[in-house]
Amino acid sequence: SRVAAVSEAAGIMPPSKVPTSFLCPITHEVMRDPVSTSDGQSYERRAIDHWLQHSNLSPLTGEQLHSKALTRNHALRNAIGEYDRAQPGLCLAEARGQSRPLATPTTRRHARSSAPARHTR
Repeated sequence: SRVAAVSEAAGIMPPSKVPTSFLCPITHEVMRDPVSTSDGQSYERRAIDHWLQHSNLSPLTGEQLHSKALTRNHALRNAIGEYDRAQPGLCLAEARGQSRPLATPTTRRHARSSAPARHTR
């Protein structure tokens, strides 16, 4: 893909090399401002703020959130920062300039229904 080619040319680490816990489940990009929801899941603040404008359900579980309050996830933010400093080339979303449109409950539901079934345990 064009993004992969540009990323490789720029020496940017592909998302598959980044720990998955550093990726926002909504944007699939490395989080810069991770926050936790009431169910303990972490997301990029901008993405979950947008999600919560349209839904009170968890994007990951589909369960109702007890609160829309968000808590900064300092530990995750520090871990991402340490990894970024130790791994030159880890590209954070804003530096890459390739931000994706934010998902809403409707677009996520559509994506799930058109995606191939995944096996779960």
